Amino acid sequence: MPGLGGANRVPPKAPVQGGGGLRPRWEHGKHIYEWDSQHGEIEKYNKQGQHRGAYDPVSGQQLKGPDPGRKCVK
Repeated sequence: MPGLGGANRVPPKAPVQGGGGLRPRWEHGKHIYEWDSQHGEIEKYNKQGQHRGAYDPVSGQQLKGPDPGRKCVK
């Protein structure tokens, strides 16, 4: 994805809501990125699994702020 700036693809861990397999996943430095196919966005998390916002997959620009209640599979 152009908006991820050199992130490496890693094996997926989180299931897609409603079934359909696992969410594509990337890592870069201290962050984890997962593809949100429902909204067409990249979800960003820190290594502790805390949500850091939703980003545009092309420009990398932040679209939504962090959701403190959302976590990812580490």
